[in-house]
Amino acid sequence: MALTFRPELLPKIISGEKSCTRRLVKEGEILSSWASKEKVRAGMKGGIFPLTVETMAACVFRGENLIPKWKVGKDYAVCVSTGKGRARKAVWYCQKCEKFCKKDEVDKNFEVVYESEKFGGDLSAIHCLCGFIKKGKVKPLRIKITAIRKEKLLDISLADVEKEGFATKCEFLTYVAQIYFPDIKEIIATCKNLDVISALSNRRIPERKESLLIDGKDWNPDVYVLEFKRCE
Repeated sequence: MALTFRPELLPKIISGEKSCTRRLVKEGEILSSWASKEKVRAGMKGGIFPLTVETMAACVFRGENLIPKWKVGKDYAVCVSTGKGRARKAVWYCQKCEKFCKKDEVDKNFEVVYESEKFGGDLSAIHCLCGFIKKGKVKPLRIKITAIRKEKLLDISLADVEKEGFATKCEFLTYVAQIYFPDIKEIIATCKNLDVISALSNRRIPERKESLLIDGKDWNPDVYVLEFKRCE
């Protein structure tokens, strides 16, 4: 199992600057506090909604067969898109200098030492050119999911903007919109404070107002928030 990221986000994942990612909710998916699909299926038959406390969500299932898509406590390979349809490649990196590359480019970026030809070549013995040559320190980049929840895209907090690896909310929203609408020229993210009059105190109080316009239409989809940490 793997999670795909854009190449410019990989350094932030490796450094720990990025520890959160948002993915669009798709039709037929279920966010559940039960990690067992048998319990989810039994609960649905009994008229019990499988998610009791959203902050305790343990797994996202997809399809009628309830195939686990993401699960708290499970680790996933970090991949990048090859730019050819749904094809993607795993990422390898050096733990010292944080250099990274796609798996099929390891021999171009690191000193590859195959341990045994009879096993087809063991990629566990790779030396980085930065001099950090202890065996096993160049390794696949993997992350472990620590929490899952569901929310609206525009509900992202400023703290989560930083966890996503961005400086401002507008910057993050524009980036996300450009991923899903690469051919749309007019993408406007508005994030500002407005002074509104409180009906209770009759005083002006600051209120945040966010909007994301795609060709003039509001866009605020449901997203899964996946919190993660890099596997050491």
